[in-house]
Amino acid sequence: MRGIFCFSITLVMLAILLNFSIIENGFYSKLEKGKSALIEMESGNKERTIIENNVDKIVSTEIAEQIENGNLNSESIKDEINSSLAGYLKGRANASTIFSKTQGSTITKEFLNGNSNAFILELGGKKYGEYSFASNAEKTNIVSKTFGNNAKAIFTIPIDYTIRKLAGGVKN
Repeated sequence: MRGIFCFSITLVMLAILLNFSIIENGFYSKLEKGKSALIEMESGNKERTIIENNVDKIVSTEIAEQIENGNLNSESIKDEINSSLAGYLKGRANASTIFSKTQGSTITKEFLNGNSNAFILELGGKKYGEYSFASNAEKTNIVSKTFGNNAKAIFTIPIDYTIRKLAGGVKN
């Protein structure tokens, strides 16, 4: 009788240890999935930040060049900026709407020209330049890109995005 009792206690202890082992494996599996999601999210955020910084730099540089060249033609300024932006964003972001940020068509200079404004003013020897992504009349057109499958990061050029330059100095 005593042998059966000890054997039963040993089996119960083994079952408890096996149960703890299974729980621990499940915990580590969830931990690894969490780490993978965080890495994916961080990678998406990195890509988003790089694109945001480069868009700002492209617009800022183009406005400065147009100020330096003395170009006061709004259409020409807008065309130059959007040509550079379209070249950079092609393959990196999509022309989309606020209703479908994850889907969209290829960015074109025409899409950007139809949804943005640019101008340079000269007054008293000082020049002020501004570029604005204003969207369409309904405020539904945007430039966007979604990064990641499980953990998502979304890049957008928001409606009313504006970069301003004053005679070579940045003013935001």
